[in-house]
Formats: sequence, structure tokens, C-alpha cells
Amino acid sequence: MKEIITDITKLPSEPGVVLETNTRDKKLNQVMRDTVVELKRIIREKNLDGLTACQIGVNERIMVLNFGKDDLRTYINPLLVHADGFVLNRERCIHLPNQEFLVPRNKEITLMFETPLGAVQQAKFIGKAAYVAQHLIWHMDGLFIDEVGLEIDDDWDNMTDDEKAEIVKQYCESVDRQSAELNEEIKQSEEAQKLKDAIDFEKALSKGEVNIREEKFTVENEEQNENTEVQEEQSEPNVQ
Repeated sequence: MKEIITDITKLPSEPGVVLETNTRDKKLNQVMRDTVVELKRIIREKNLDGLTACQIGVNERIMVLNFGKDDLRTYINPLLVHADGFVLNRERCIHLPNQEFLVPRNKEITLMFETPLGAVQQAKFIGKAAYVAQHLIWHMDGLFIDEVGLEIDDDWDNMTDDEKAEIVKQYCESVDRQSAELNEEIKQSEEAQKLKDAIDFEKALSKGEVNIREEKFTVENEEQNENTEVQEEQSEPNVQ
């Protein structure tokens, strides 16, 4: 039986491996099925909002979200294809006990993904569901909220709105400076520039600035895509 890796230093720092869901390799298929079963078991036992394969020691791009009332849904090789809105969301992580962060999130996202049977589908996430999905995707990308988010403590709730606004302003300015420094480093590396170009392309794709068309298969194919809308819940996400 698998368990959650609580030591953050033992979690993968590299992106999870993309799975071939249509493979005829029975051993690989069995590993995928066993991983999904374990993820769902742990989510039920610990009452989690979601969990990824890499968090239990399987470095593959599999995540399971909990929508309540034992409605657990599996997403394999999820790809962000649209994002809208912005918010600083309060989040915790099981790998960072007793810490809380303000994390930049999109209010609404659309993911393209595969089911365990290999069908390509698309789903829209709003509010809490979107925040949880983004948190889990970060885990699969080897990114943690302490690397990007603003850590807050018990004094945060006692601050005035003006004090909070000033702290958030300083945080955003710090992020801008780090981004500028990183861009300068990227310019000095051909490989890094290629990676940045790929990321920029994915962002343009998610904003609808790039259209992908293919004769044999398109994302509009109704036989291979289903649209699911997930509505926002009022409680704060206890993302794991």
C-alpha cells in the first residue's frame, strides 16, 4: 500500500512522466490502475480535496479530485488549455505543515485530459475546484506553493485592509523583479530560451490566441470530448 510522502525533500522536483493510456503493455496499465485505486483510498481515508501520483511516490501525471459525496474523478496527463480571472487564494499543503500561503490562481480554468481508458475529454473548473486542480498540477510539475506563494501567519487576519494591501503590493513587486532577473538569465541560454518559447506558446494557446487544427483529430471532435462544468464550493480548499 502506498502512503503520502510527508518529507518534501523526497518529492520529485522534475515534471511527472506523461502516460500512454492506450498502450497495450498490460504491466503499465496495471500500474496506472493500481495508482488510481491507491489515490482514491488515501483521499477517502484522509478526507482530502485531491491528490497526485507523485505525492505517493509514482512520478506520473495522474491526479484525482474529490468533489464530495464520494465523487472522485481521475485526470491523466491534464493540460491547461484556458484560464481566466485572477485571485490570491489562501492555501495549505500536507508537505508544508503549519504553514499557509497566499497563492496566485486563476478563478476559472479548462483542462484537456485523458481518462483511464484513454478517451480524450475536456472539463471546466470554477472557483475552489479550479484552485485545487492548479495546486495539484503544480505538484506534477515539481513546483511547491512555498516557492511562489506569500507565506502568512496568524497576524494576517488581524491586519487592516490597508496593511494587507501594502504587503501584497510588495509581494507582487518582488515577483516582478524575480521574473525580470529570470528572463535575463534565460536570454543567456539557448536551451532555456527554447523552453520559454514553448511555455509562451502554451500560454497563448490557453488564451485562445493560437488555434490548432488537424484533419484526422481536432479538439472539437464530439465523440472524443465531453464538457463538464464544476461549480465553486464556499469552503476554503484544504488542498493536499
